[in-house]
Amino acid sequence: MDIGTVVGLLAAACTTLSYVPQLKKCWETGSAGDLSLRMFLILATGVALWIGYGILRSDWVIIVANAVSLMLLSGILWFKLRPQTSSAPAQQPADGQALRRSEERYHAVVESTRDYAIFTTDRAGRIADWYPGAAAVFGWPREEILGQPTDVLFVPEDRIANAPRLELETAAAKGVAPDVRWHQHKDGSRVFIEGKVVPIAGIHGQEGFLKIGQDITARRRAERALRRSERHLQVMVRELQHRTRNVLAVVQALFESTVREVESPEAFRRSFSTRLAALSRVQGLLAPLKGDETLRFEDLLRGELEAHGADLYSYVTLDGPADVRLKSRQVQILALALHELATNAVKYGALLSPAGRLAVRWRVDRTNDRDELEVDWLETGVDMPPAAVLSGYGRELIERALPYQLDARTLYELTADGVHCTIAVPLDDSE
Repeated sequence: MDIGTVVGLLAAACTTLSYVPQLKKCWETGSAGDLSLRMFLILATGVALWIGYGILRSDWVIIVANAVSLMLLSGILWFKLRPQTSSAPAQQPADGQALRRSEERYHAVVESTRDYAIFTTDRAGRIADWYPGAAAVFGWPREEILGQPTDVLFVPEDRIANAPRLELETAAAKGVAPDVRWHQHKDGSRVFIEGKVVPIAGIHGQEGFLKIGQDITARRRAERALRRSERHLQVMVRELQHRTRNVLAVVQALFESTVREVESPEAFRRSFSTRLAALSRVQGLLAPLKGDETLRFEDLLRGELEAHGADLYSYVTLDGPADVRLKSRQVQILALALHELATNAVKYGALLSPAGRLAVRWRVDRTNDRDELEVDWLETGVDMPPAAVLSGYGRELIERALPYQLDARTLYELTADGVHCTIAVPLDDSE
């Protein structure tokens, strides 16, 4: 064996031994790993050259040794070039288990979500899947709702407006459609849903729709109640401002008229105090009234007579329907007019003299196509002194202020037998 044969044999042995670990790895993994085709060509070229060298020398030792190396290299190349399907059967069960676990987690989440209505439909909008959250929100059991169109969940006015169809068309065209509206519960009540609708894509294209929404009915109603409360508060504030301005204007008028009538500070104090007390009583009657609430005329009249201690006198006659009601804007000035009449009767008229009699009668009469409250104040049995003439403020209030502010018709006269005053106040809804 010459030196060339020895070198060729050693080269073949080294090449063969280097291929064995790689071939073992290919057998175990089913893949040639990261060996590139370029490297295969270089190795194959080297082996082929040694085989060619052995043929030229007719040296079968070199030819056989390198042929073995070429066979091992061909085996590795086969692993490199074959389709990578041998590992799929082993991997498929694991992928199937992962998919099942994922589906189980999804169903567990959906089944336990009761605050959200979650369900799916086919492409025509018929309900395909119905989860417990949807049953809790809408009241429909699964066995009754499956296969029905989503129209049954919409309120009548939205069904008339084709809202169910438009919602699905929007979701299909844009990928999502907002669903923020009132919906219909099975029992006919309404629930407010805040959610959306999205299309479900499958291997064959769009397969249906997923609808998910939260029931925010309680929050919605609380927000509406809060807005109503805010509006009511604004109305009350405006009403308070209006009443305050009115009261201040009345107090100023009382002050100025009282100053003109009296001759001493003590007389001013007494007169002004009684008028302020009358105004205070009126405010006490008005304070509980809300919005368009009204006050009974009889309560107003009895309150004023009671303040003068005359409501239970046997010689005082009150006669009229009990349920004649006045608006808040009518009460204040009419109460002041009754106060002036009662004060004058206490000082000079029927409430001072034992022989005096006071009769206050009222009725509702239809005049000039409107209802009017007609009040007749009649004092009799009184020897009226000259001083009994109603004060300037009282007569101005009855004869000028009432007609101006309430479009009332009034008559005040002092007869030999006592005071006679009639007041007719419109009760219609016009301001």
